[in-house]
Amino acid sequence: MPVRSNSFQKLVHLIENQLSGMASVEQSVELVDVQNGERREIDVVITVKSGDHRFRIGIEAVDRRGGTPWVESMITKHQGGQLTDRLILVAADGFTRGAIKKAAAANVEVVALGDGKSLDWAKTVGRYASLWFGKVDLSPESVSLTVKKQGNAAQLEIGPDTMIVSGDRSKQFSLLQFVHYVLKGANILKEVYDRADRENLTTFKAEGTVAKEVYALDAAGEAYLIKSFCIEGTLDFGIAEFQVKKNSYRGAAVGHGEFEIGDKKGVVAIVEKQGEEAAFSVNLSDKDNDPGTVVDLKP
Repeated sequence: MPVRSNSFQKLVHLIENQLSGMASVEQSVELVDVQNGERREIDVVITVKSGDHRFRIGIEAVDRRGGTPWVESMITKHQGGQLTDRLILVAADGFTRGAIKKAAAANVEVVALGDGKSLDWAKTVGRYASLWFGKVDLSPESVSLTVKKQGNAAQLEIGPDTMIVSGDRSKQFSLLQFVHYVLKGANILKEVYDRADRENLTTFKAEGTVAKEVYALDAAGEAYLIKSFCIEGTLDFGIAEFQVKKNSYRGAAVGHGEFEIGDKKGVVAIVEKQGEEAAFSVNLSDKDNDPGTVVDLKP
């Protein structure tokens, strides 16, 4: 895996992921240089497929001003090694005049994260001065189910090997998968966020009914209709506030920030194109040189 990555490259990845529609967007990708056979790392690769044809756009990012030497090296890397079909260079502090001319001569697009002057129309991005990011880790420790068999209340001993099936028997889940599904829809995360003492919480309890018709199977394969559940366990809550920087990027308004929560580093991007709803996403990683995981968020 490539050893180089940083928060600015992750930010570019998040922005491009929101702007690229149905295209595939990957960060820290290694492609083969056709001249020498070596694998070369590219900050962001956008792959667009149309039928049997594949078109690759390479994006290289630098968190400073883009000068002529860097632009020349990127042009040689991509066009000489035939790594991508199109190259976009991104610099946090813009480009020198000579670098812009060099890029234009090679048909390479240069993009700067702007100073935010074009944000008059950005209703969502413009209203945030700071945001907070919260994370709740749940560790279920006990599960109990209320079940019925042939319309009557029944007893069922459950354990890690208990299987859950859908009403039409077309889908089958483990008990752990069922627990994850139930917790996801139980609004427990919102309940934690809404509590004033949320940072002191160490346990949780989730109770409710099952919306869909599902059955638990005993050791003999007999089916028991699940009516309700009770799940208890431990939780770990963390919250981090960060300042939102406002910029523009390729005709879109961008709000972005960085934070640390627990042992994770986060980069957040809010991307808003004129006339469209803003999109929120975050990259969570264990360390700076880890490409991380992208999660789309709801405002």
